[in-house]
Amino acid sequence: MPISKEIITKNCCICGKPFELSYNQRITYHKNPNHKFFCSKKCRGKYDSITRTKPMKQINMKCKQCNKDFILSYYQLQEYNKGQRYFYCSRSCVMKSINDKMDFKNRNEKSKQTKLEKYGTETYNNREKAAKTLLETTGYDNNFKNVEKLKKIKEEKYGDSYYTNRPKSAKTLYEHYGKNGNIQLNKISDINKSWAKYLNINEFEFPIKSYSYDLKINKILIEIDPTWTHHSKEINSFFSGVTYDYHLNKTNLAWKNKYRCIHIFDWDTKEKIKYLLNNNKSYAKDYIIQLLDENQAKEFFEKYDFNPFIPNKIYIGLYSLKDNKLYCALSFGKHIRDKAFENEIFNMYMLGNIVGGYQKIFNYIKNNYNINRLCYYLDISKYYFPDFKKIGFVRRKKIKPIKYWNKNDKHIQTHDPNKEKELYANNYLPIYDCGRWLIYIDI
Repeated sequence: MPISKEIITKNCCICGKPFELSYNQRITYHKNPNHKFFCSKKCRGKYDSITRTKPMKQINMKCKQCNKDFILSYYQLQEYNKGQRYFYCSRSCVMKSINDKMDFKNRNEKSKQTKLEKYGTETYNNREKAAKTLLETTGYDNNFKNVEKLKKIKEEKYGDSYYTNRPKSAKTLYEHYGKNGNIQLNKISDINKSWAKYLNINEFEFPIKSYSYDLKINKILIEIDPTWTHHSKEINSFFSGVTYDYHLNKTNLAWKNKYRCIHIFDWDTKEKIKYLLNNNKSYAKDYIIQLLDENQAKEFFEKYDFNPFIPNKIYIGLYSLKDNKLYCALSFGKHIRDKAFENEIFNMYMLGNIVGGYQKIFNYIKNNYNINRLCYYLDISKYYFPDFKKIGFVRRKKIKPIKYWNKNDKHIQTHDPNKEKELYANNYLPIYDCGRWLIYIDI
């Protein structure tokens, strides 16, 4: 097998953690299998400090702030060799030195005293004088009235004197949730209630550390993410958007506390979410494998799966012996995005919990197509990796959250800046999902 497609796992020489060798490490491994490998630069640094042949030079200095004697660290020693002759023993001494230089406290006290003596209050702000000065210098008593100046700034910064970095707030508010912010916030609460009623859930606002999750059912947390309150760009004064990894962080925290987390976006249908929560248990012995044609597979995946249907040549399904209905399906084909894999699962979905269902399909693939390894891009905003780990999947790498442009139930993915500007001008808002995990299984 080519080195680029190999997966070699070694234990770190310092912390003992198992990790996959990188491409360059795999080349080194083939040259010298006994070479020492490290999982991170931190462990490599520890190893170097332990095995350093020359003892590190020790120099005693006095802290410039507190006059305490201390020994220079490795990085301070490098600065010393460059000619620096004053150092601090700790970060607290550094901050004290900065505060002493800036003397913020005395400056603030002096400012308050001057305002009290001159105007009779410590918090006086002479807005009239400021407006008068602006009027004399610019001809306007408020900078926002200086339209020509604002156009010039936009032209220099964005290349367009009429550029706006926000949709029209009033129009967007009216189209999405009502005429003002209060109506909009009430509407969000109604959205949570409607989902809870539809899914028959009675537990709201489940807290874990600094986060709160909208709904909870057993060991599943549900986070409802309307684009209006979970987009990633500033629109108006009362909401500034969330960071690109906000949804990912909530999923990671839930997983860390042994909970599954399902994110519901504006384009997700209620039917698909309800099917996702279906946990009816059955066994693979009650199902029979059948090959599907493209129309059968498309109908099944478009009804249940959250991933878009990808046309392919091979579709495998599990039909129930009791009612002769399709309950599980999988499609796979040639993989082109990662050189370590030759075959990829494009769509897979199981309605309910069929114990041994996927293993039955994988055994069929191994026996009939002579394939030993399959990879899959797992959408972690809907699926729980420990469930896939139980059936033999291993994580290969993490993929960053994907940005979508959403308006009502339409969502578009693009990497073209001009297209993004066009979407933004048409009241589409950017929102990030949780990303993907590239996982694989040896069958």
